Parts: sequence; structure tokens; C-alpha cells
Amino acid sequence: MAVDWDPAVAAYRAAGMNFYWNACLARTERLVRGETSAEPAEGPGSLRDLPFVAEYHLDFSPSFVQIADYYDEGLRPHLPRELREATDALFTILALPSGQDWESDYRDRHELFLDSGRVDPLDGELPVQYALRPASVHALLVGFDALPWEEVARIADQHAESGPGPDGVDFEVFEMLIYHHLAHLRTAAGANQGVLLFVLV
Repeated sequence: MAVDWDPAVAAYRAAGMNFYWNACLARTERLVRGETSAEPAEGPGSLRDLPFVAEYHLDFSPSFVQIADYYDEGLRPHLPRELREATDALFTILALPSGQDWESDYRDRHELFLDSGRVDPLDGELPVQYALRPASVHALLVGFDALPWEEVARIADQHAESGPGPDGVDFEVFEMLIYHHLAHLRTAAGANQGVLLFVLV
């Protein structure tokens, strides 16, 4: 979801990610009661109780875990060191915390937590893949735009197996997810918003 950063930090400081889950619960309760709602399915105004939030849904198959495994096992080992350093900084946002040596520290990607001044995350944190300030969203897009994507694709093609792996992931699937992801980041950047990604498994 895209968020206006300052009110999101204030809401997180008060209740952790429960500020979001509680608003989702209230929306569900309204639907159960049969209340009609003007709330759109996604985008600005999608959560009546949180006017600073715009929800977006990324329905991916395969999962983020499988995509991370493809990068870690099928692509990363074949990249030259300098290119690998660049891709690590960008693609690690797609990996659930699982201890890979290339993965950035989880808390470093949870900038809502960092900016709140809290010592420890509260309940409801588990699905948070990342929470990025507006400046971090812009920096991420600059990094992606500077990436020599044709070179990455060429290397991936050189080392492609006869077909997708058993989980159905190949570079074409990986690339599709990346560009779908970037489209939502660009939407948030255009409104100078931060971005939170939840991975619900």
C-alpha cells in the first residue's frame, strides 16, 4: 500500500501495524452488517478509516519466496561481482527474511519502524516485507532505472535450463514480477508517498 508518510509514522508509533489491521477489521465488520460503502477495491480511499492509505493488490503466482529462490539460486551466482552488488541492493526487497547471505537486514527495510522511534516491533509485523520512506522509494527507482537490464537478461538467457524449474519460475516470470512491482512503486513516487508491502501466505 502507498501511504502519506508522516501520518503513517504517527499511526504506527501509536499501535504498530495494528493501525492497519484494525481498519481492515472495521471494514470487514461493515460489510458483514451489509453496509454499503463507497470504498474502492484499491487505490486512494480504499480504507475509509485511514485516509492517508491507498491499498493496491499484487496477486502473484509463483510466490515471493519462489521468486527469491530463483534470484538466489538461478540468477545471482552467474552475475559478475559489480553487477551482483547492484542487483542485490534492488532485488533483496523481494525476498522474505530467510537468512540468505545477500539479504539486507529486515529492520533496515522497515523504515516505518525505524522512523517511529520504537525499540521493538509490535504485533502484526510478520507479513511486512518492507516499509519504505518516499525518499527510499525514489532511490530504489533510480537504482532500477540505472540497472543494465539487457545485460542481466543476457546472462540469465545464457544460463537458462531447458525450461522453468519445478516451481515454474524462470527469468521471464521473474522479469514480469519486477516490472509489475515497479509500476506500483512509480505510482507511489508520483504522489511522493511511502510504500508498505505485505506478503500474506
